Amino acid sequence: MSWHFLTIDGEVADAIRVASSGQSAAWGSVYVEAGIGETCWCTSVFPNKARQGYLLPIKASVRKAEKLAEGDMITVRITLSKGPSR
Repeated sequence: MSWHFLTIDGEVADAIRVASSGQSAAWGSVYVEAGIGETCWCTSVFPNKARQGYLLPIKASVRKAEKLAEGDMITVRITLSKGPSR
C-alpha cells in the first residue's frame, strides 16, 4: 500500500501557518499530532505551494486501522507539536 496525502487549505492552512510562524522544520514542514477516529500519530504536514496549504501524509497502517479507502470522507484532528517524538 502506498502513502496517501490529504490536502489542507483555506482557513485551516492559514491557522497552521500563523501558529507555526518561526517554528517550521525542514522544507517548511510543521510537526503535528494527527488523529482519525481512534488512531493518533505524530507526523509533519508539508507545504503545498499549488494549493497555498499543506499536505498531511496518511500512512497505510492508519488507513488499515480505520478501514479507510481512497475517496472516503474523513474527519482529521490536527494539533501542532514541538517536534518528533522519541
